[in-house]
Amino acid sequence: MEPVTLTVAATAAIIGGVSAFAFRAKRRWHGLLRQLARERSWHFVAGGVFRVAKVVGREEARTLTVTTTSDGNTLYTRIDVEGPFDGVELVRGEGISSRVKKVFSGPDVSVGIPDFDAAIELRGDPRAVLARLDGEGRERVSHLVKDSNWSLIEGKMSVTRSGYIKTFPE
Repeated sequence: MEPVTLTVAATAAIIGGVSAFAFRAKRRWHGLLRQLARERSWHFVAGGVFRVAKVVGREEARTLTVTTTSDGNTLYTRIDVEGPFDGVELVRGEGISSRVKKVFSGPDVSVGIPDFDAAIELRGDPRAVLARLDGEGRERVSHLVKDSNWSLIEGKMSVTRSGYIKTFPE
């Protein structure tokens, strides 16, 4: 067999193996989504060629969506929670954009704990923000921001983690 033919054959075999692995992982993920939908009485949306599968449900006054997204190289699981977060407009990890924003729109809400205030950007009605960020609330927010790509922006909370997650937070 010629080297070019051998290279093409090897490449095809690798692509086929990767595709089969990806297909099995996707099928397992769809099974997990279906199970989540059954357990919570939510709605499973199968997706299609240009749409990803997802689960959509309601808990109290909030709509939750569990889906996947990709940056072209890495697959991410994303959980979005839309609903009333009365008086809280924004909660996310501090970064360059938040520091620039403070120059033009003033400081964010401070809880009075220097390490927390330096790591987390808070916007909204100060009383509402502080009421939600008691000791347990601060601990949860710190953990979420540190552990994953987490934010609450304009009434939508999003948690994004690399890969398919196998368990879902309460």
